[in-house]
This record gives sequence, C-alpha cells and structure tokens, in this order.
Amino acid sequence: MVPKIECPDCEQLTFSWWNKQMLWPARAISCPNCGARISLDAKRHRLVSVAIFGAVIILGLFSPQIWDNYGRSVGILVSIAGWTLIGILIGLYVHRYVPLVIRSKSSVSRETLT
Repeated sequence: MVPKIECPDCEQLTFSWWNKQMLWPARAISCPNCGARISLDAKRHRLVSVAIFGAVIILGLFSPQIWDNYGRSVGILVSIAGWTLIGILIGLYVHRYVPLVIRSKSSVSRETLT
C-alpha cells in the first residue's frame, strides 16, 4: 500500500502519492481536510529538473552511438529503457526531494471544521 502524504497546513495524511505526482509549482490542489491550497516548492522542483535534464542529455548523447554500433533494434530497446528510467527517476525525485508547501490558506478556520 502506498503511504499517504501529510498536508503542510493541517498535518493530516490527506494526499496520495499520485496527487503529488500530478502537482507542479504553478498548480495547486485543495486539501480535503482543511481546504488550504497546496503546491510544490518551486526552488526544489527546479533543482530536481536540472538533475533530470542532465540525465536526458546523457541519454541523448549515447543513443546515436548505440544505434550505430549495435543496430536499430538494440537502439530502440535502449532508448525505451532509458526514457522509462528517466520517467521513474522523475517520480522518485519529486516524491522524495520536493516538499509540499502552502500556497494559500482556506478562509474556513480549523476550529469550525471540528
């Protein structure tokens, strides 16, 4: 089972792993418990993006050499495996290193919810 992720405002486990993967710094979702608008930390997201961009560059540099040396079918398999690995790394890095932040608080106070 995938663990839930804590809301930074009400500190309840309200977000799923998939909710966090669908977020970007420019996109926010509401916490179902407290109503706060939650997004990703933009600075950390940029750092993760730079690391992933480096992996894309490395894959782009080595793919043509593999195609030339080992043939088309091996090149296609290596490219698919490389892009799949980059996709997995994106998910893992965002989940591990980019925290959720409060974009704006709800107008409803926590006391009225309980």
